[in-house]
Amino acid sequence: MEKLLDLLKEIRPDVDFAAEQNLIDGGVLDSLDIMEIVAEMSDVFGITLAQCGK
Repeated sequence: MEKLLDLLKEIRPDVDFAAEQNLIDGGVLDSLDIMEIVAEMSDVFGITLAQCGK
């Protein structure tokens, strides 16, 4: 969990990810932030996401 929080803080140091509960609906993260987070998680943790609806 700590490694993930560190990764998120690198991308958006202005956001308190440990306390924030409404990241997307609250407008804290936009689509580019989410794409960057997914790309970094893929690199750091070796995960991949499948396409939806295909």
